[in-house]
Amino acid sequence: MTRPSIFLRLSKRKANQKSANAARWSCLTKGLLYLLCVGLPLAVQARFEKLADLDAVSVSTEPNFVTNAGPQLLRTWILLDFKEEQRFEAAPGPTNAGPGLSYKSRKDYVQVDCRQNLYTELATQMFPEADGKGKTVFESTFHRSGQPRFATPRSHEGAVLVFLCRGIRPN
Repeated sequence: MTRPSIFLRLSKRKANQKSANAARWSCLTKGLLYLLCVGLPLAVQARFEKLADLDAVSVSTEPNFVTNAGPQLLRTWILLDFKEEQRFEAAPGPTNAGPGLSYKSRKDYVQVDCRQNLYTELATQMFPEADGKGKTVFESTFHRSGQPRFATPRSHEGAVLVFLCRGIRPN
């Protein structure tokens, strides 16, 4: 009985490595395909959970999308579903010559300062239907409120602050 030559053993080893690499690439491409087909649509359709149902508005947030912006500074998207249609008068300018806009819901990207009890709107989108549905009627990445403001207990800002800051500061 003769032993296979070193060349034959090396070529078999290379063939095994090639088939292992092909299997890895196959798993990788299947994983990427799955992420693109399933993962991205789920991320785009964030699932908001209700925080509070106040007199004029229901407040929801996407709890898996909370980011740290600094010491005791947290950011997240919130959804405001208003019980009555809201009016928004955009600042006059060359791109806004028409009448005010009506909206039923709003998504805001907000920052909360847990130490100082402050709330700032960083960006906003307004929608004609509840749950942030319908074609966007207005959006802005400028600070809507200009300055951080104190969050009062019975406001939507207060509901968001209590939710985000639990465990960071005593309630």
